[in-house]
Amino acid sequence: MTQRSPWPHATAGMLGAAVTLFSLAVTACGGGDSDSTGPGARTAAKESSSAAAADPLSGEWQTEFTCKQSARVVHARLSDRELRCLGWEAAPCRNQASTVLLARFDKGALALCEPDSGLCEVNATYALVDEDTIRVDDPAGYLCNRTGPTLRCPVTWNFERIGDRLTFQVSPDPWVMSAWEAAPFELVS
Repeated sequence: MTQRSPWPHATAGMLGAAVTLFSLAVTACGGGDSDSTGPGARTAAKESSSAAAADPLSGEWQTEFTCKQSARVVHARLSDRELRCLGWEAAPCRNQASTVLLARFDKGALALCEPDSGLCEVNATYALVDEDTIRVDDPAGYLCNRTGPTLRCPVTWNFERIGDRLTFQVSPDPWVMSAWEAAPFELVS
C-alpha cells in the first residue's frame, strides 16, 4: 500500500489508502466514532426539509492554504498519541507552495477539484441536516470509510457560512482535516 503524504499536495487518488489506514489505526488505538466531528459535535439529527429548500453551500468555493496551516489545524484537534496511532508523520514545512482547492456543491453532489487542471478526483454526495450541518457520503472512501469500523459513511460535518466565506469542522481524520479546515473557503461562483 502506498502511504499518502500527510499534506494535501498529494493527489486525491491516494486518499483511499489513507482512509483505510486511518480506520485500522483508530480501531487499534481504541478510538473512533462512526459519526462524529469532534467533542460535543452533533451525532444524530433529522434532515430538515426547510434547510434543503435553500442550500447555503450551493456554488463553487475555493480555498488556499499552506503546509503550516494544515499542521496547525491537525495538531489543535488531535493529540500526539492519536496522530502516532494514525501513522501521521508530519513532514517539515519547508519551501512548499500553497495548495489551492475548489469545492463544488450542487444539488447534493460534492466534488473536490484542482482549479488549474479542473481534475475532480473526489466526487461525493451531501445532504443538509440543518442550517449548519451536512451528512457526507463518499462511495470512493476519500472523505469517509465505506467498509471500516470507524468514520463509517455517511459522516456528519458542521459548517458556518458568513457572507461569501465558508468554514468546516469535519471528521477527526488528519488528512481530511488538513484540506477542509486549514483555511476558509471563499465563494467564487
